Amino acid sequence: MAVLTASFFALLLAAAPAKAPNLAGTWRGGGFEIVLKADGSGTIKDSEYSPAEPLKWKASANALTITEEDEPVAYSFKQDGDRLHLSGGDLDEPVDLVRGAASAKASSKVDPQAAPGSAAKHVGPGSCDGACRHYLKCAGQPALQAQCVLACYSEGYGADFMGWFQSLDCVAAITVIAMLEAQSRGLQGGGGGGASQSKECEGCRWDGSSCAWYSQGNWGSNVAYSGAVITCNSSCCGR
Repeated sequence: MAVLTASFFALLLAAAPAKAPNLAGTWRGGGFEIVLKADGSGTIKDSEYSPAEPLKWKASANALTITEEDEPVAYSFKQDGDRLHLSGGDLDEPVDLVRGAASAKASSKVDPQAAPGSAAKHVGPGSCDGACRHYLKCAGQPALQAQCVLACYSEGYGADFMGWFQSLDCVAAITVIAMLEAQSRGLQGGGGGGASQSKECEGCRWDGSSCAWYSQGNWGSNVAYSGAVITCNSSCCGR
């Protein structure tokens, strides 16, 4: 009878649903701030400069599914209390997140390149779709995705340029687009007129091997940041 009872309870335990992981809270790390509410809603930011985007989420024993704009993405995760290791999905590399008050202590130990304000640590070739999503999140205009992608394709930028652009933080990404638009307006002015030439060449300098425009500054943590580099027409540097 004892053996039968033990077997019966073993079957009950095996049939019982696994306890749902406790993921509710505010998670930070890798440039992300993810708020997961107990009701399955939440928000996500991929830099301190980008607006919070709404999301829905659900979790099983080892999978976290986040849905933005009706597009679900499943991630694998490992949780250790207030620490969460995410991988897979649309991540180029795993991300470690810290929940709640612990995240403030952890942020002081994070590499400045991985701190909020950096991009989503994109590595490798990119695409018009990815570059537009990154820029429009930074600019707070996600509804312009379709127009942005069409404009991007018409410019004919390569995958390497797109990958580099997706790796920029929001400040640099917005600055690059502003410079490209200024250069485009200068070229459309035509005729090589002094005013348009001056505008097109504004900020360009000779670095010893090429004529280029650089964006430099300190974006947090008192660490020098040399982000955006755009090749200028050599005539802008008198070459």
